[in-house]
Amino acid sequence: MVMIVRPESTTKRHGINLYASGVALLCFCSPAFAQSEAPAEQPAAQSAAAEAPQSESLGAGEIIVTASKRAESINKVGLTIAAVSGDQLVKQGISSVQDLTKAVPGLTYARSAFGTPVFTLRGVGYFDTALAASPAVSVYVDQAPLSFSALPGIGVGLDMERVEVLKGPQGILFGQNSTGGAINYIANKPTDTLTSGFSLGYGRFSTVEGEAFISGPVTDTLNIRLAGRSTYAGSWQKNYFSRPGDEFGKRREFAGRITLDWKPTDRLSFMASLSGWHDGSEPQIGQYIFLRPATAGQEQFLSPQLYNFETGTLVTPYAPRKARAADWSADAEPFRDDRMYNAALRTDYDVTDNLTLTSITSYSDYKRNSRAANDGTAVQDYDYVANDGYIRDFNQELRLSNDAASRMRVTVGANYQHSKVYELSKLSYGDSIVSNFSQIDGTSTLLPVPFSRASDFSRQTIENYAFFGNVDFDVTDTITVKGGLRYTNSKRHFVGCTFDNNFDPIHGDDAQRRLFDIIHTFARSLVGLGASTPLQPGDCTSAIDPLTDANGNPLIGVENGQRPDAFESILGDTNLNEDNLSWKVGVDFKPVAGSLFYANVTKGYKAGSFPTIGAATVSQYRPVVQESVIAYEAGFKQELFDRSVLLTGAGFYYDYRNKQLMGFFDQPPFGTVFALDNVPKSTVKGGELAIVWRPVDGLNLSGAVTYVDTKIKKYSDLNSDGVFTDFAGDRVPFAPKWNASANADYTVPLGASLAVNLGASLTYNSSTQAAIGHDAVTKAVTYIKPFTTVDARIALQDADNAWQVQFWVKNLTNEYYWNNVAFLYDTAVRYAAMPRTYGVKTSFRF
Repeated sequence: MVMIVRPESTTKRHGINLYASGVALLCFCSPAFAQSEAPAEQPAAQSAAAEAPQSESLGAGEIIVTASKRAESINKVGLTIAAVSGDQLVKQGISSVQDLTKAVPGLTYARSAFGTPVFTLRGVGYFDTALAASPAVSVYVDQAPLSFSALPGIGVGLDMERVEVLKGPQGILFGQNSTGGAINYIANKPTDTLTSGFSLGYGRFSTVEGEAFISGPVTDTLNIRLAGRSTYAGSWQKNYFSRPGDEFGKRREFAGRITLDWKPTDRLSFMASLSGWHDGSEPQIGQYIFLRPATAGQEQFLSPQLYNFETGTLVTPYAPRKARAADWSADAEPFRDDRMYNAALRTDYDVTDNLTLTSITSYSDYKRNSRAANDGTAVQDYDYVANDGYIRDFNQELRLSNDAASRMRVTVGANYQHSKVYELSKLSYGDSIVSNFSQIDGTSTLLPVPFSRASDFSRQTIENYAFFGNVDFDVTDTITVKGGLRYTNSKRHFVGCTFDNNFDPIHGDDAQRRLFDIIHTFARSLVGLGASTPLQPGDCTSAIDPLTDANGNPLIGVENGQRPDAFESILGDTNLNEDNLSWKVGVDFKPVAGSLFYANVTKGYKAGSFPTIGAATVSQYRPVVQESVIAYEAGFKQELFDRSVLLTGAGFYYDYRNKQLMGFFDQPPFGTVFALDNVPKSTVKGGELAIVWRPVDGLNLSGAVTYVDTKIKKYSDLNSDGVFTDFAGDRVPFAPKWNASANADYTVPLGASLAVNLGASLTYNSSTQAAIGHDAVTKAVTYIKPFTTVDARIALQDADNAWQVQFWVKNLTNEYYWNNVAFLYDTAVRYAAMPRTYGVKTSFRF
């Protein structure tokens, strides 16, 4: 028995004016700030371009990137990269992480109950929305990591110069937890001249969004930039059944950043940023699409508000196939009150004319306070009445690199991470089968001790350190060989359990304790032990698993080796220690200017982790071990027709070992429940082709197609119905075989002072599944249908881009589609994408 406690010159004159202007701008725009700069005038782009070897001008699709942690043309990097400029981000209205999928082929996004973004890139991803979950596609801002999936939130896309998406394992320079790839957001930097801008937009669902920035010098060596964004929107979801006319889905978002650029000497520079965001929105409610009891054959115990057992008919109908349709409990309406602060400091010191020491230090502090209506109905079958927690994440990188123009380019360095993550969940099952019965022997024994509430918590400490080195060597003017190594040591400490919170408004506050006293005592009798120790308020109800023989049968009696505390309650307390060696080898071939062929073989890892779930026994808290990917890839980048066309392509094959996923676990008397698991072997193979064409001045056309074929080679476990299944041959979840995108942007001059900008974007995804499985139920319920979306825009603007009025529409055809399906307890829900939205935005730049 364990008691737990729940926690816890002119330039100078401009600088003076800048502070006054900044205060005025902050007061005037109180919601927020953002950028509307033209990319040619963005200082970071200029500085990056100055560092990289350049042609006289940039060709079609050419952007300066830092994928190798050096500034260089994207067309000269032997790696598959999708880069989106800040100008294109603004034009296409890409301000959130989910919008990025419209511009990056092969990248998919799945929504979750708490809004945590879950990415899959080329079929490699990890769907676990727990706060302590590390992603398979890592996210960075100016090379500073956002180590956990919840951290990017609503603030990551604010005031960006560009976004770089690196495909395939990026373990050498970007560390573990990037088996799928890495997304690096590059923020606009302070300028040495005073500049500012703002935009204000209004759209469907009474959406008001304000953005602004101001940037300029404070002294001759110190520049500053302030930026922010605020969004205020009305409800967009409508109640379709229990309370017709009720609406939900308001948005209340704010994000801001302040950046300082200080260069005290020619050899020493500091870039410091302080950013944060707050999300007080109403979280999206999943659409109720499926009902079946968590314990097979017990339909009579389903809530009579959901199912009429006598007639065999639904009482609450499934949600109609309309994006806005939803239903939720009026007794515990969902809400979100999440915030995140991040501080980062980059220091660059030129040790010599050819050697630079770089330090990147960052700290993130995230706090969640939310409630979610998970089950998609007006009853409480599986609702989070509270989901609270925090993340405190410290990262340090120190690296030494020589000049980018050297024949041999070397980067060596080290990383350190220390994180503390806490999560507390309180669940309400008041209308589920466990509130109507408790079954202990899997056949007919019903206990008169139902319960309606349960809570679980976890506290995890993560500590990682790594050493890495990367070398690029020009063998000749046309051939470059590449290699890299990274050693990583990872330690994770887990403490947690499901516990009694001494509150049950339906069955009495002691209901959970009485039930588990009976369960534990009964289970102990099966292994030859006496009654369990009575539970007290606040005790863990998760129990110790019994010892078993070589065939998995429990030992009977202490005299035969059974542990005397089997099936007693316990606080889970365990460790996961791992290390790995990532590596990369490759070759680049540049036969002529504007032509690049490359081949790489890379191995990367994603660290293991513990689940944050309700658990009847501590075996459910078993961790998943680290996964690995060996990626074989070859590709090309070819400039054509006087650099007006850029054609790129790549083919790849991944040997995917120990893929991490959320699987299922048979836990009588509660039925099939969640547990983390590893897929021993799977493969990913495919290819992609992209083109950027600038046929005439002002017209930019682009298109891309990606093919991804995923296959599980070896994995057997329970499916969603608790049936043991061989999954060999099944596809990996959230991995559509085909993904295509196209974009057209045309600016037409109207005389000497005005111009019209026309644009349209198309995105296509073929079908996929949200869970593995080839049984009829899994295939039907978790099916994600193919979809095509079209966005369009038209703008009138000043010829110098000093002002613009843009009319836009997203999902022009009002396509109904969804990007995730979740099995819960007795129900399953899907998360629909937004319906057609439209609006107008005005922007000014000074």
